[in-house]
Amino acid sequence: MASTWRKHGLPPRARTALWPAAIGNPLRITRSLYDMLTRKAKVAEEKWSAAVSTMALVQDGSPSGRLEPDSFMAQLRAIDLDLPRTLPDLAVMSVPDGPLRQECRLVLSAFAMYRPDIGYVQGMSFLAAMLLLYMDPFGAFVCLASLLLSSPTLLGLYQLNVETNTRRFRIFMRLLEAHNPSVQRHLTDIGITPDQFLPMWFLTLYSRPLTTESAALVWDLYLLDKEPVLYVAGIAILDILADRLRDRDFDECLMLLLRDTRDIIGSDRELFLDAMNSVIIPDAVYSEITDLEAEFVPPPIMPVHRFLT
Repeated sequence: MASTWRKHGLPPRARTALWPAAIGNPLRITRSLYDMLTRKAKVAEEKWSAAVSTMALVQDGSPSGRLEPDSFMAQLRAIDLDLPRTLPDLAVMSVPDGPLRQECRLVLSAFAMYRPDIGYVQGMSFLAAMLLLYMDPFGAFVCLASLLLSSPTLLGLYQLNVETNTRRFRIFMRLLEAHNPSVQRHLTDIGITPDQFLPMWFLTLYSRPLTTESAALVWDLYLLDKEPVLYVAGIAILDILADRLRDRDFDECLMLLLRDTRDIIGSDRELFLDAMNSVIIPDAVYSEITDLEAEFVPPPIMPVHRFLT
């Protein structure tokens, strides 16, 4: 089954069962904990709204006037700003009161309440929305928290771990040089470096630069083979874009990498899978990636009693 999974990806309906099974629940999150977090998030928002309505928080009538940057309400505002820009190929995400958008807001606010030490960071909305395409809000919350807190790649990027992230970017460019030296040389010559485009690709598990269907293929493989898949997917995208990149300058190439990949690659499942399957990671580089993963120390599990106050 694993070999078929790697070669063809999963049928969409199989993801409902296989994604949660692959991610697991290492944090031992229960439904009662999730319900408690959503209630606390709702109460916090209601208290803040009531205080604003009586001008208790601000004097100028602006609800955001005195929000502390790390406060729960500041993070909720960041979530609300990001949701309309999440999964833009899905019209339902542009509907403010649409069920997918509201469920996404609920899951993200619960995570911000669950781990205030990490909070909401731009990019997480893509992860939550992708999960919600295949499971209910509780399942999506379990998977989101497990992905973020158990993945050295995601947590390192979201926490801006400069040292390990720099190592990842170097690995990516070495792989690109080995696989497609002309593209690597052109990007280097015009001054484009992986830190300018790769973080958002990795942070969202490619659900920002790709359509939801193409991104889901990356997720299928990532949940099976972990971090190496992220490098393979990035090289595959650059392979597909190679002819468009070669004759463009810095601004044009960067715009292509940050904005236009979704429309160019589209949802051609076979094209993208073929491009990914053509990328080979040498054993030495593969070992370097697994060494990075092995260095990861997951954060401690948040004790349940913390949420009882």
